[in-house]
Amino acid sequence: SIAINVQAVSYNSFGQTGLINLPSAEVHEEQSIYLTLNRNNYTKLGVITVTPFNWLETSYFYYRPDDLYWGSAKGLFLDKGFNVKFSYKPSSKFLPTIALGLDDFAGTGQFTREYIASTYNLSSLKLTTGIGWGKYVGTSSNKNPLSIFHNHFKERSSNKYGLGGKPSYDLWFTGNSTFFGGIEINVPK
Repeated sequence: SIAINVQAVSYNSFGQTGLINLPSAEVHEEQSIYLTLNRNNYTKLGVITVTPFNWLETSYFYYRPDDLYWGSAKGLFLDKGFNVKFSYKPSSKFLPTIALGLDDFAGTGQFTREYIASTYNLSSLKLTTGIGWGKYVGTSSNKNPLSIFHNHFKERSSNKYGLGGKPSYDLWFTGNSTFFGGIEINVPK
C-alpha cells in the first residue's frame, strides 16, 4: 500500500487510522472524533472513530453490502461492530510506535481480525509493518508464531461467532497469521 500526502495521520477504508486497507500503529490526537463513510460497488460502511486518549482508538461501524438481499430487500448480512486499538509511542524518535488491535472483537465474524503493528515516522516517510490474524489471513499465510507458547494458538475455529454481541476472546490471535506492510510518502506541494 502506498498513500501520498501524509502531513497528518490518515484513515484507511475501514475508518481506522492506517493505510488503504491496513492499520497503522498511530492514533489521532487525544479527544478526537471522526466520521468516515465508504461506499463503492460492493459495500456501504459507516464508522465513528473516537480517540479519547493518546494511546486508545475505538470505533463503531455499520456495514451493509450492496449486492445482497434481506428477504426481498437489499441488506442480508447487515453487520455492526466495535474495534479497539492500543498504541504506545516511545519518547525516543528512533523507536517505532507500536499498537495492538482487535477489529469486530464482539461481532459475528464478518470482520473479526487482530493485529500487532509498528509504524516508523521518518519525517516525510512512514513505514508500517505488522502481523495479522483472522480476516487478515488469505490464501498465503504463515504458522502462528504464538503457537510456541501454547497449542491453543494453532487453530482458529470459525463456528464460534454466533450472532455476535459477546467478545470472542477464545479466538483472538489464534490460527494462521500473515505479515503486512505499507509506506506513506509526504510529497511537498
